[in-house]
Amino acid sequence: MPTIRKATLNDFDAVYPLFSRFNEPRPSKEEFQQLFIPRWGSDETHVGFILEENGQAVGYLGTLFSVREINGRREKFCNLCTWIVKEEYRSEGLPLLFQVLKMKDVTVTNFTGNRVASILTKFDFKALDKMLKILLPIPTSGDGCELIFDTSRIAPFLDTHDRRILEDHREFKHPFVLLKAKDGVSLICFNKVKRKRLPVLEVHYLSERNVFLKHIRHVLLSLCMRTGALGLMVGEHFLGGESIPFLMTIPQRQLRLFRSKTVSMEEMDTMYSELQVLNL
Repeated sequence: MPTIRKATLNDFDAVYPLFSRFNEPRPSKEEFQQLFIPRWGSDETHVGFILEENGQAVGYLGTLFSVREINGRREKFCNLCTWIVKEEYRSEGLPLLFQVLKMKDVTVTNFTGNRVASILTKFDFKALDKMLKILLPIPTSGDGCELIFDTSRIAPFLDTHDRRILEDHREFKHPFVLLKAKDGVSLICFNKVKRKRLPVLEVHYLSERNVFLKHIRHVLLSLCMRTGALGLMVGEHFLGGESIPFLMTIPQRQLRLFRSKTVSMEEMDTMYSELQVLNL
């Protein structure tokens, strides 16, 4: 009968063959190995849970732990990633999830949850955004704001909270840009994705919502021209119910799920996750 144990960095070679079940485009072996490195201030030394039988890995649920400051509070997060179980052991896969859910005072996230949403929602997981807004780049007159892409130039403008987010993700491929205005700055992390085969920028984090909402229109055309995108895609929860002209509303294609007793939807983002580590 299969057993479950905690996984560590030394278990990567045993678990890696399971990742061949991922659909294309599949991250490289080196990228998958990044999931087995504890980081982001957590005191947890394990990186997931292995389902084993006769010494062979037949299932795995990855966990990326982080400790973050949310509105002045210290919050522990666990991002679920790479939940894989061999077909003949599917009935044994749910106990892997139970290992995570029994942890106390942890906000659990799953940002690639389409295939497991029907399971997770039974355990109080909520969808972060059911609808997305795509801001379209309409030419506007300038208001004195600018975009800064060089992370070495960005850092001096940031408070301690945002500087840590920047530093914690510097090694990954999701870019940052600073919207610098006369009345403040907004740090934005994004990556380029395709929706209906068209390139758009998906926002994973933004700070200072008021600065973003007030000034993004004046720099969006420049941002899109630099990145080769046709718009900026933002989850509804980032906007706080504010209305912005010249946008499209589309359904969220890839569910972003979370479960928390202490972090609200408005305080959530999709950082510190497999999205950055695997460049998804």
